[in-house]
Amino acid sequence: MPNRSEGLIELSRKVLGDGITIQADANGSFDATKAIEVGKRLEAINAYLFEEPCPFDDLDSTKQVADALTIPISGGEQESSEYRLHG
Repeated sequence: MPNRSEGLIELSRKVLGDGITIQADANGSFDATKAIEVGKRLEAINAYLFEEPCPFDDLDSTKQVADALTIPISGGEQESSEYRLHG
C-alpha cells in the first residue's frame, strides 16, 4: 500500500505514547529522497533509530540519508562482503 508509512509513523507515537522507544526498519525500501522524507517524520516523533532506509548496497544513498537526518541510521545486516566490512 503506497504511502502507508507516513500514517503509521504518527499513529505509532499517538497509540504507544512517549514512554516507549520507537525504531523503524525500512528493509531497504526507499531511495534517498523518500528515505529522508520518512526520516524527518521519524525525527518529528522522536524515534530512536532508522534502520536500512535504502537498499543495503546503495551506500551513497544511505550516506545522503544519514547526512540529512539527526537520528542514527543503521544497516549492514545483509552485507556479506568481507571487503566492505573491513575496507
